[in-house]
Amino acid sequence: MPRSFPIPFILAISLFLQGTPLTSEAQDAASIEAASMLDRGDSLLILGKPVAALSMYRGAEERSFDPCLIARARMGIAQVHAESHNPEQASSALNLASSGLLACSASDRLDLTLLAADLWMELQQEERATAVLRRELQMQPDHLTLHSRIAKIAFIAGDWTRCREALDFCLASTEGTTTPDLQAEWLSYFIQLNIIEGQHS
Repeated sequence: MPRSFPIPFILAISLFLQGTPLTSEAQDAASIEAASMLDRGDSLLILGKPVAALSMYRGAEERSFDPCLIARARMGIAQVHAESHNPEQASSALNLASSGLLACSASDRLDLTLLAADLWMELQQEERATAVLRRELQMQPDHLTLHSRIAKIAFIAGDWTRCREALDFCLASTEGTTTPDLQAEWLSYFIQLNIIEGQHS
C-alpha cells in the first residue's frame, strides 16, 4: 500500500525542490509531522517492532528541517541497529546524530546524550561513551547524573583515576535528587576502588 504524505509536508518539499525559501509555517508543519513519527517510532520500539520503528525514524529524518529532531531520529535508528546487533550501522547513525545534539535544548540534549552513552556501551565502546558524556559535562559541569554515569563507565573500563574523580564529585554532592540506591552504588564503587588501589600500592 503506497505511503500517504500530509499536504503541508508535500507543499514544503515542493517549495524546497523549486528552490523557494520555506516559510516558517511549512517548516513547522514538517517538524510537527517528524515529531509525531518519532513518537510512533519510540512506541513501536517499546512494543518490540524494530522494523516498523526504523521506518518511522527514517521518515522523520527525511521530513524534518530541525537539526535536533534529525539527531533524535538518527539516535532512534542507532538504537534499532544496536538492539538488532548491527554495530556498524549503529555506530554510523550515532556519529551522524552527535553533531545535531548541540541544537537541542539543555534537557533534550541531556536525555539524548545519556541515550548515546548507553548505546556506545552496548557497542562496547567505553571511550566513545565517556567522550559524549564529557562533552555534555563541559556545558553542564555540575550535573550529578553526568558525573555518576562517567564514574560507572570508568569503573567498568578499569579507569580508576577517572572513576575516583567522578565519585568524589558524586559523594560530595548535596543535590536533593540523590536516591539511597544511587548512593549505595557510589559507595560500592568507592570501597572496591580502595581495595584495588590497596592491592597495587
